[in-house]
Amino acid sequence: MKLRGIGIVVLVCLAAMPAFANSWSGVLVDSKCYEAEERSVSPNDRFNHAYRDTDVEVQVCTPSQKTRSFSIVGHGGFGVRLNPFGNELATAIVRQTGKKHLVKVTVTGEMSKNAIDVGSISVAQ
Repeated sequence: MKLRGIGIVVLVCLAAMPAFANSWSGVLVDSKCYEAEERSVSPNDRFNHAYRDTDVEVQVCTPSQKTRSFSIVGHGGFGVRLNPFGNELATAIVRQTGKKHLVKVTVTGEMSKNAIDVGSISVAQ
């Protein structure tokens, strides 16, 4: 009887796991390039996004077929790295979409210390 109760608790916990997943929408960028662009501003303007042109930074850092490290840049201009699995999925999307200038995506997963633990990535319409 105890094992059956434990089994039910485990099933309920596993079923609830997707409820903890979050969703992010934004543009896929080369993370190394985007981080370099973020660092190349005046020290006084670093945290004031009003003085930065995020659209230009995103276009400069559009991923290529050779990109292996990705970030997603949301509406506010803040970039968040993807974990290694997310990088693999993003590489496949970049290869599939070809030479588009902007690849808008929706990412689901959980936020870890400094990256998104990606569950899935899909191209946004």
